[in-house]
Amino acid sequence: MRSLFDEKRCDCCGKDFVCPDIAAWRYKKTQRRGYLIFCSWSCLEKHRRKEKK
Repeated sequence: MRSLFDEKRCDCCGKDFVCPDIAAWRYKKTQRRGYLIFCSWSCLEKHRRKEKK
């Protein structure tokens, strides 16, 4: 049986988490080929800080 929610992997820490709707998910970053998905605000901020360097 298929799950109701998609399980995703955080692009920062590698943690698996449930993402009910990727379009409504707040912790993501748009790229040319789709999205980078993050499990939390802190992972999104860590990624943004790495990009600035």
